[in-house]
Amino acid sequence: ATAAVATAEAAEAAAKEKAKAKAAAAGASTPASLYALAATLVRAGVVELDAVYAHLAPTDETAVEAHKAAVANRLAAVKKIGVINLLAKAVDSDKEKDKSPDPITVASTPPDDPANQKLGLLRGFLAIGDLDGAKRMLERLSNLGLDPAEDAEVRGALCTALRAALADTYAHAAPAGCAAALAGRGEVL
Repeated sequence: ATAAVATAEAAEAAAKEKAKAKAAAAGASTPASLYALAATLVRAGVVELDAVYAHLAPTDETAVEAHKAAVANRLAAVKKIGVINLLAKAVDSDKEKDKSPDPITVASTPPDDPANQKLGLLRGFLAIGDLDGAKRMLERLSNLGLDPAEDAEVRGALCTALRAALADTYAHAAPAGCAAALAGRGEVL
């Protein structure tokens, strides 16, 4: 009976790993245009966001676990900054001092997960200029405890969207001779 339980658990673990690998492979090859198309269909009301979201990888639980592991890894790296081991043996200058990565680099580098299709859909909303859809995705991911703005592409797209949203207003409020005011009036420098 114990062998059967162990075999069943091993089969279940193997199935989870296979599903995780399949999701990672699918996410890595998903083109940005597909995310933009999905975002366009959601914005047009052809498909509901919940219907699309249910099919995106990774699952919410997996994403939260990966985020917690990445945060723990970065916090551990932060704790190593400035620590000196007085009991360590002197290292020859010819040999590498340490094969582990620089703790400052680890602590300051956010995780990069190209297989995260949920971030891809968020990028798609931002790419087509659908700020309402992007806001819903941001809220949904933030409610899970994730920080979508850690992703460099999402962060850049948020800055671009904010710049575009503020451009007209700033053009009217900008001093008369500045480039934003001239562009707002259609004049060229």
